[in-house]
Amino acid sequence: MYAIPVEKDVEEAPFRALLKHCSGAGFRPDQLMFVEADKHSFLPPPPPPFGEGEPPSFTMPRAYAELLHYAICHSSAARFDLLYLLLWRIRQGESMVASNHSDPVVAELANYAKNVRRDIHKMHAFLRFRAEEIDGRMVYTAWFEPQHHILRAVAPFFLDRFTNMDWVIGTPEGTIAWQDKTLTFAPPGPKPHASKDTVLDDLWLTYYRTTFNPRGSA
Repeated sequence: MYAIPVEKDVEEAPFRALLKHCSGAGFRPDQLMFVEADKHSFLPPPPPPFGEGEPPSFTMPRAYAELLHYAICHSSAARFDLLYLLLWRIRQGESMVASNHSDPVVAELANYAKNVRRDIHKMHAFLRFRAEEIDGRMVYTAWFEPQHHILRAVAPFFLDRFTNMDWVIGTPEGTIAWQDKTLTFAPPGPKPHASKDTVLDDLWLTYYRTTFNPRGSA
């Protein structure tokens, strides 16, 4: 068995390519374990030339692609293995299985997708920015604690609606900032200690200055 490291907040395009490499190399689901990249595994990686060159070209069924789009954001460690298992079955001839919601694997992934969509909706609906003057510039800050790995998934929503202001969203998962017309993802900063309507305490302010180096900072 081999370990396949995957970033926990992996974007959809590289994950699709990874699945195609695995399928194209002929690895059965019981030969692989997808492991979040920040977690240690005693299993070896696949030997070369795995992952080299362009992945095989094939079209994923629409129903499968829709499941994958949201399910990869779920916090369950099993999500990657289940997605590969389902793709393997599709490639082995079960071309319509992703549309069969009575199938246990499909049902589990559909539940993952539902939970992720709910989490995204909550962040869209309930996140509130607070204006802060930092080093002579106005920055809108917010803190939110999602249940799943949705930071990249929600970024376009906030970017579309708040293009004309500089803002920072902190979460336990990571930090996203729109500053000087540039979108930046960064590691998580410390959780604010202050009251509900105060986002930046001293620790968070130091993190912001160090990470994003706003104009006027030392």
